[in-house]
Amino acid sequence: MEYMKRLHISTPISVDALNQMVPNLTASLHTYLMVRKRPLSAKTIHLLCILIRVCCILGLLLSSLLLYWGQPFRPISIQFGVMISFLVLLLLFWDSNKAQQGRLAFRSSVLHWSARTRASGILKTAKKSAPFHAEYDFRGDTVVYHRAGAEKASFVWSRKLTGFLLVGHGYTLLFKKEKSLNPYAIFLHEADDGLLPYLEELGIKKLAIAAGNA
Repeated sequence: MEYMKRLHISTPISVDALNQMVPNLTASLHTYLMVRKRPLSAKTIHLLCILIRVCCILGLLLSSLLLYWGQPFRPISIQFGVMISFLVLLLLFWDSNKAQQGRLAFRSSVLHWSARTRASGILKTAKKSAPFHAEYDFRGDTVVYHRAGAEKASFVWSRKLTGFLLVGHGYTLLFKKEKSLNPYAIFLHEADDGLLPYLEELGIKKLAIAAGNA
């Protein structure tokens, strides 16, 4: 349809709206990173746990033999520290299932921190400029973004529209590839402004993940 080839979107943006957006954007990016950064398989984790256990047992045996033969590390506190380290690692990795659960929990925490850092970075410049109107002018497969303040509108960026999209509450992220880790554009907009049909007509597909209640 001819009207789909051009589109103008204007959305009022405030600091409060951007602050409220951070948790949702963080959730979207966290889920996206969890899917894109595949964890090690359970079999691989099990084999690594066996290897770590064997190394710890050998380390404990060697340290004990050195003490028995009267040839400890100097000072001897270093050797006891090494032995305690081996023992702690042995206990941590004795149960492969618990080790896997602990690793997944740690991985989720790290990726959540990464997602929050990225979300804050994506919205950082917008927060400094708020309040303003986010003005997007779409012409075919190209979009030009301006921030319209009280006195004038300033050019922000221009993008060629391609790839994949991820929809959240008050924003849409665009990724060049399905496995890209960082978005190349973010649109701050209302849900019913016609953006999604426009992008879908250009062949830009939704990513197949449930992120941020998209």
